[in-house]
Amino acid sequence: MEMESNKAAGIISRYLQLLILASAFFFFAVRLPAQTPAPVPAQSTTAATTNDDCFACHGDKDFQSESGRKLYVNPEVFAKSIHGKNSVECVMCHTELAGVTDFPHKSKLKQVDCSACHQDAADVYDKGIHGKDRVAGNKDVASCADCHGAHDILPASDPESRINPINVTQICERCHTDPDMVKRYNMKDPAFIMVYEF
Repeated sequence: MEMESNKAAGIISRYLQLLILASAFFFFAVRLPAQTPAPVPAQSTTAATTNDDCFACHGDKDFQSESGRKLYVNPEVFAKSIHGKNSVECVMCHTELAGVTDFPHKSKLKQVDCSACHQDAADVYDKGIHGKDRVAGNKDVASCADCHGAHDILPASDPESRINPINVTQICERCHTDPDMVKRYNMKDPAFIMVYEF
């Protein structure tokens, strides 16, 4: 009888935790500033490097670095992405390559700084647990590309988007249900993800 009582208390405790997490999510979601699409940066008149220059190498399915890392970017997928549809040039994100005319370029590039165009979203990220952990030096914490993608970013309203509400739990689960990550960072029970599942 006592075992059943403890089991029932555990189930009730878990549901209360989920209820609290769901309430907190909705409270903060309502209070976050509305995100407006980032303005499309003006085309650089000094950038001699075009997307065609980039796709000359990166459009080859077999293209890879000396260490074997795949560097292929599907031109058709990029063209259908939010950046491709808004005529964003590769060098607008990979700024250190603007004006480069000698190819192949250096192999190690700086991480893309999405806040150059998406400052509102970066401010929200910086105030959250992922942003705070990144500032503290945690290299495993989710970055913009980990959740949104890189060359294949779609609007959140698109059912194929990684961050569409239908898909967002799959993104969270990649880290929050990974046994090594959960153990390494002493993550709490990943049951909170169930709040987002449909």
